[in-house]
Amino acid sequence: MREVLWWAERKGGARRQVIETFLVDVDFEMAPDVTREDIEAHRDTIRDETDTPILLAAIRAGVDYPVTNDKDFHAK
Repeated sequence: MREVLWWAERKGGARRQVIETFLVDVDFEMAPDVTREDIEAHRDTIRDETDTPILLAAIRAGVDYPVTNDKDFHAK
């Protein structure tokens, strides 16, 4: 959550307000963090290894629709 708000702040405009409004209006659950051991064991699962914790948390939480602006998560 911190990252998306940071991104919105950095990009400027009305982005942060739109995201904050969206978060108030939707029903969502925060996925629990994964362990460092899990991250190390799955570091090669996605091209950008810094995305590993996000990917693992989404998989483990069984999310229905991951929302991301990161191109590494998009199918080609």
